[in-house]
Amino acid sequence: MKKIIVKAGTMSCLFYLCVLGDALGHEAGDVFEALPIPPEFIRQREVEKLEDQAALAKYALNDTDNIVRLMAVAKLHDQALLADIAKNSEHTYTRQSAIGKLEDQTLLVEIARNDKDFAVRTTAVFKIKDQTLLAEFAQNDKNHVIRRAAIQNLDDKALLANIAKNDESDRVRLAAARKLDDQTIIAEIAKNAENDTFLRRLAIEYLTDNAVLQEFANDKDELVRDTANQRLETLNKKESEDEKKQVEAQ
Repeated sequence: MKKIIVKAGTMSCLFYLCVLGDALGHEAGDVFEALPIPPEFIRQREVEKLEDQAALAKYALNDTDNIVRLMAVAKLHDQALLADIAKNSEHTYTRQSAIGKLEDQTLLVEIARNDKDFAVRTTAVFKIKDQTLLAEFAQNDKNHVIRRAAIQNLDDKALLANIAKNDESDRVRLAAARKLDDQTIIAEIAKNAENDTFLRRLAIEYLTDNAVLQEFANDKDELVRDTANQRLETLNKKESEDEKKQVEAQ
């Protein structure tokens, strides 16, 4: 069978080559016989076959390809090796992936406080269970993203109420108000965050009072009006479905 000679430098061409070969009546082997396989693809295949934790950790720490590193972390379960990667990898995504599998709360707190990248710190905060520590991050961290992350697992309703009323960031206030389902504060944010249409629309998505939503349906901002009308439609539909279920249950 005649061979199709194709030169390609990346795996992004592989799907299209398969389609091309199929359309021309050639088997995949004919298409790929002359295709140079990128070395990172070979290493990905090697990682797929590996179970040795130390070998996987070397790939996770040292490989130049992001996919190879993440594949290696996904197969790791040794907590000491994961801790090493979470602390020492030069790559944000790799550290985040390792943190996602960490169980050591002390180390998670250390990373949440000290990592140079706020995205990594956020990942660590999401995994913290200690309510006192979460309260510390929710109230005192300078980065509003970290404060919002801490709120997600915070149970102290009095503290959440204080944050919802007093935090300097409307996004943090909204996160706390959502946790409490405080409709008054959510409506206040939707009304007063005039320079942040996205935040206003996000707040409206959590409103449940039709009368309040009707006010936003007449807002001067078209996007806000559209969001309010969509929310009203959703609530009305749900109400009709609930009434139908009640009738059927009788």
